[in-house]
Amino acid sequence: MCKTIGAKLAGEKHVSFLENPIAIELGLEDPNGPSAVLAQAIEALGDQGSNEGSNVVYMYLLDACEKVFDSELDQATFEEHMRWFFGNKAYHIFTLDKLITALVKQVQTIMSDNKCQEIWSMMQHMQRHEKASNRDVMRYRREAERVIGAEDPLYRLEWNCRQKRMQIQLVWESDPSVDGAGDAVSRWREYVDSYLMNYPTEWLPPEGSEETRSAVFLRRCSETTAAESRNESTIRVSLGTYKLFYEAGCEDYLVRERYSHGLYERAKNREEERRRYFSRVYI
Repeated sequence: MCKTIGAKLAGEKHVSFLENPIAIELGLEDPNGPSAVLAQAIEALGDQGSNEGSNVVYMYLLDACEKVFDSELDQATFEEHMRWFFGNKAYHIFTLDKLITALVKQVQTIMSDNKCQEIWSMMQHMQRHEKASNRDVMRYRREAERVIGAEDPLYRLEWNCRQKRMQIQLVWESDPSVDGAGDAVSRWREYVDSYLMNYPTEWLPPEGSEETRSAVFLRRCSETTAAESRNESTIRVSLGTYKLFYEAGCEDYLVRERYSHGLYERAKNREEERRRYFSRVYI
């Protein structure tokens, strides 16, 4: 906005800031007024400031900001000069120093906190992909949740390069990782991609609802002491027929002890009771 205003003033050759000739003849010109500051800015820029159409006001704004950060220009003088050049739009940059301070504190936190460092490394790895798939985004989101823990909220930042606009969203556990086109085909593909991963499947009803169905386990299978498993099977789902196909050369397996100590003792006691029963019957 300030750059646009400065270009407009440069096109008008800064006529509005020139001193009144009569005031100059009478010796009433202000040595610290807008025209004097503008002349000093043009002189400081040298050849760049003397070029016709050069955006002197905007370049002075950048230089004045640097001087405020270095404590070479006080805040009151800075605000006064900005009101001269940018009128009622100047208030937008009055708190620029506070904004820079807040950004610096954020950077310090990122550089010093271990969780931030790990998430920063994950983000850099994610940005190496020219086009991230649904699985990449889901994996990235779940790994970020693991790093920050359940006590801290997770935010999603999305930058639109075309519109140059950033969107910030608080992500709940039940929110999907990928916001597709919104049609049935896109949602189906997102569900399948989530279903094939080791993370909790998205697009499912929340736990405790009537639509949730719990898995059924036999009591004899609920206790185990040692188990080894590997998930290497790959499946494909036909979108038109919903048929499920397993790819060749891959499989899942689960190996565990069939009987735990508790089940063995229970079976032994039942066998002894059976023997005592039959011995009483035949006697």
